[in-house]
Amino acid sequence: MDQSTAPAVPSKPGSGPAPAPVANPQSSVTFTPDDSQESVLEKLRASGARVSVFLLNRIRLEGTISGSDQYSILLTGPGGEQQLISKTRISTIALSGDRDDSHERHDHGADRRQRKEKKGA
Repeated sequence: MDQSTAPAVPSKPGSGPAPAPVANPQSSVTFTPDDSQESVLEKLRASGARVSVFLLNRIRLEGTISGSDQYSILLTGPGGEQQLISKTRISTIALSGDRDDSHERHDHGADRRQRKEKKGA
C-alpha cells in the first residue's frame, strides 16, 4: 500500500486529530469521547442539566447532579429533595432535557398516590 492510500493511524494514542464534540440538541452540555467520568459529571453539575439516573434495579431517578466523589453522586430532585447514590448501583445517566430553570415541579408522590387510589377503588 502506498502512502497516499494508507489509512491515517496515529503513532501513539491521543496524538491524532481531536475527536469532535458530541452535543445533545436538548442541552447546552457538550462532551468529547476523551472526557473522563469526573469531567462529565462536573460538566453536568456546572451546567445544571436535568438528568435521568437509571439504577441497576430499573428504578429511574430524575434531577440535577449537585456533586460527586469517587464513590457516589448527589442528585437533587425537582422538589429539592436530595439523594446520595452509590456509583456501583448506577446503570446509566442520560440527559432528560435542558437546564432546570423552570419553576414547574412534578410531585411523583402524587402519581403514586393516585395509582394506589385507583387500584383500591
